[in-house]
Amino acid sequence: MSSRILIVEDDSLNILIYKYIFKSEPFELDFAFDGEQGIGKIKKESYSLFLLDLNLPLIDGFGVAKFIRTQEMQQKISRRPIFMISASFNSYSDFTALSPDVDKFIAKPFDIVHLKASVNLYLLNYEEQIKLRDY
Repeated sequence: MSSRILIVEDDSLNILIYKYIFKSEPFELDFAFDGEQGIGKIKKESYSLFLLDLNLPLIDGFGVAKFIRTQEMQQKISRRPIFMISASFNSYSDFTALSPDVDKFIAKPFDIVHLKASVNLYLLNYEEQIKLRDY
C-alpha cells in the first residue's frame, strides 16, 4: 500500500518545512492551502493520514476533520489518523477537549523528530488496521 498524506496549510513557509521534513519518507505528500480546497481534494482522492492546520481560511481545521469523519461513516471507510497542528494552543490539555474527531494535537513550533515519528507510527497502525480488515 502506498500511503498518501494530505497536508492542509495556508502558510507557504510551513509547506516548505513539511516538504523538507518528509523528503526522505516513503509516502506521497499532497497539499491544500485552505479548508475548502482540502475538502475538495478529500472528495476526489484517497489519503491515509491528514495534517491540518487549525486556523485555515474558509473552513478551519476542525471543519475539515468533521468532514473527514462524516465521509468515513457514509462510505464505511476505516478511521484515518488526523493531526491538528496549531500555534494557538500551548499544551496538549488545551487541545483534548476541543474535538473527538482529531487523533493527535501538535503545538507549533513542533519537534521535527516527534512529528516524523508520530506520522510513521500512526501510518503503520492504520496500514495494519487495513490489512486486518481485508484479511
